[in-house]
Amino acid sequence: PVESQRPKRNWRGWLKEYAVIVIGVLTALAAQQVAEWLHWRAQVKEAREVIATELASNLAVAVTRLRTVSCTERRLNELALILDTAAKNGSLPPVGDIGRPPRGTWPSGAWESVVASQTATHFLRQPLANIAAAYKLTERVEQFSLREIEDWNELYTMVGPGRRLDAAS
Repeated sequence: PVESQRPKRNWRGWLKEYAVIVIGVLTALAAQQVAEWLHWRAQVKEAREVIATELASNLAVAVTRLRTVSCTERRLNELALILDTAAKNGSLPPVGDIGRPPRGTWPSGAWESVVASQTATHFLRQPLANIAAAYKLTERVEQFSLREIEDWNELYTMVGPGRRLDAAS
């Protein structure tokens, strides 16, 4: 009697093959996780650099504005005096260029891009909260700046030759 040419399978051999397959799959999954972690780490590093540049620009604009506050307030007091005097005597004197405070932009595109790309979800919690708070403040300052531009544009209506001033003006 000739036995089959195939080797006999036993549990030990089967378990060895199974272990090799499981270890191979786990190794592949771990390598994928490491690759993904490295990818997001690089994305976060790049995002932090772009955000830092953008916030530094916003900070420079803020510092410029702070340095000019006293000058702006002094000019507004002068303009108020002109208007108060004109209201009393009914005539606005000739007024030249009244100036305006320095304007700056308050960009937030880097932050918006980081949020839209899902990179923000990979930041550590506290730095993410700090950055979000900085951009919330930036948003409020931008709204204030837009309102300020409208107010200065309205003030510019006093520029021009002397003229009669009525209650509506």
